[in-house]
Amino acid sequence: MTTYALVDESIVAQTFALRREAPTPSPVREGPILTTAWAMGSVIRDSSGLFRMWYMAPPVYCQYFATSLDGITWEKPTLNLVSPDLGAGPNAFLSVRQRDANGRWLVGEVAGPEGFSVLDAEAQPHPAAKARFTSLYLAWFGENDGMRAAKGLCLAHSDDGVHWLADEHNPIIPGWHDTSNCLVYDEPIGKYLVFGRPPVRVGLGRNANMLLSRMESDDLVSWSAPRTILDTDERDADAFAFTDEIRLRKARLDPRDADARALLEAKAVTPGAAPEIMARGRNRVFYGMTAFRSGGLHVGFATLYDVPSGNTWIELVHSRDGLNWIREPLREPYLGPRPGTWESCQVRPTMATPPVPVKDELWIYYSASPQSHHAGKAFEGRAIGLRAVKADRWVAYRSGDVEAELLTHPIKAGARLWLNASTASDGWLRVAVCDAWGNALDGLGHEDCDPIAGDAIRHEVRWRAGATMPTLPDEVRLRIRSRNASTFAFCLAAE
Repeated sequence: MTTYALVDESIVAQTFALRREAPTPSPVREGPILTTAWAMGSVIRDSSGLFRMWYMAPPVYCQYFATSLDGITWEKPTLNLVSPDLGAGPNAFLSVRQRDANGRWLVGEVAGPEGFSVLDAEAQPHPAAKARFTSLYLAWFGENDGMRAAKGLCLAHSDDGVHWLADEHNPIIPGWHDTSNCLVYDEPIGKYLVFGRPPVRVGLGRNANMLLSRMESDDLVSWSAPRTILDTDERDADAFAFTDEIRLRKARLDPRDADARALLEAKAVTPGAAPEIMARGRNRVFYGMTAFRSGGLHVGFATLYDVPSGNTWIELVHSRDGLNWIREPLREPYLGPRPGTWESCQVRPTMATPPVPVKDELWIYYSASPQSHHAGKAFEGRAIGLRAVKADRWVAYRSGDVEAELLTHPIKAGARLWLNASTASDGWLRVAVCDAWGNALDGLGHEDCDPIAGDAIRHEVRWRAGATMPTLPDEVRLRIRSRNASTFAFCLAAE
C-alpha cells in the first residue's frame, strides 16, 4: 500500500476552488500535562505501550525523566542521580558537573545538558547503537575537564534511559549550537542526521542569523560540515533592522530604566545600525526544528522567533530529500500563542522526537509559556502540553460551496483506493480515475463513483462497477471532486 499525503505539493498537478491549509492540532487535554517544565528533550513510546519522557526543568539545563501508561498522566521516579546541592527534583538524572560510572564527563563545569535527543534502537535499529538508547545533547566543559573541545554536541548511551555512559569521542561536533538539536537515523539513506542551528555564523553578533542546518554521519562520530536548509527572508523581516536583546531584557527586568523602557516601547528596532553582541541578523528568525519521516516525506516543526516581542510559534515545513525544505504558502502558525492562556507568548515543539502514534492519531508534545523569551525567570509559567492530529493530516485541500477539483500528477496505479478526508453534513467527494492525459477511464468516472461523506482516515472509494478497479495502465491520474470537504491524503493498494 502506498500513501500519498497532500502535504507533498509535488503530487498535485492542478486545483480549482480549493484552499490549501494546515489545520491546527487539537488538544488531547486542555491545559498542561507537566508544569514548570520545558520540552527540550524527547518522548518515546515502546512496543509495550510505555511512554518515556526526557525533559528540562529547574535548575536551567537540568534533565529529568518521567514515564506514563497513557501519555497524559506522568510518574516521576525517585532517582537521586543529581546532587541535591543544585536544587534539582528527585527525578533529575543529568546536570552540570556530572561524570558517568566510568569516570568520564557527561556534562562539564560550565553549562548543559541542553536538549536531549533520544534514539531507541528497540523501536528503530541503527548500526552505531552501543545500547538501547542513544542521546545527543549540548554541553560546555571547563579548562580542566580534559575534553577534546570546550563545548559541543555530545553522545551518551543507556540501557534503561536513566543511567548514561559518555561516548569516548565527545564532543562529537564542536561549537555552541544552542537550543535543542534533533538527531534522527534516516533509514532510507542509511545515515544519521542532525537538524539544528549551525556553529558557523556570519555578522558581528554572537547570535546573528539564527537559522537551521543539517549535518550527516555514517557512524555518529565523523560528521559533515553544516549545510543551511532554512533561513528567514524579506517576507519575514527587514534585513536592515536589528534587535538588541541585552537592552530589551534589561527593559523587562527594570522598568524604571527610562532608556530601556523607551527601547522596549519601540520594540528595540535599530534601523541601519548593528547593536550589541546579542543582535540577530533579522528581527524574525528560526530558533530550532523537529524533523522526522512521515511516509516517504520529511516533515518538520520549525520554531519561528519574533525577536522584538519575544514570542515563538511553530510553522509546518516539509521536504522530499531532507535538504530542500518548503514552507506553507501563507506562512501561518501551525501552532502558535493564544492570548490570555498559558500559551500566550511562547510555543515550541519537543524538538528531538517525532509525534507519537496512538491509534489513528499522532500525539505532539510541545512547550508553551505565558512569558516571552525576554522574561527574567526562565521557568516561570513554562509547561508541556499535548495536541493530536489524525494520521497523514498535515495539510488539507478544502472546498466550499462551489464544486472543486484536485488533479494529481501521474502516479502508479492500484486495484483499490482510499481517501483520507472529512466532509460537512452537506459535503461530498467523488473520484475519477483517468489516463495520463486526464481522460476518465470507462466505468471509473465521477458519475460512476459512489459519493463519500463523513470523517475517516480511510474512506474506500467504490464505483458502480465494484469495489476494485479493472486492469489499468501503469500510471493514472486522479480527479478528486468535492464540495464542503477537506482532502488530506489517499492510499493505493495493488490488491
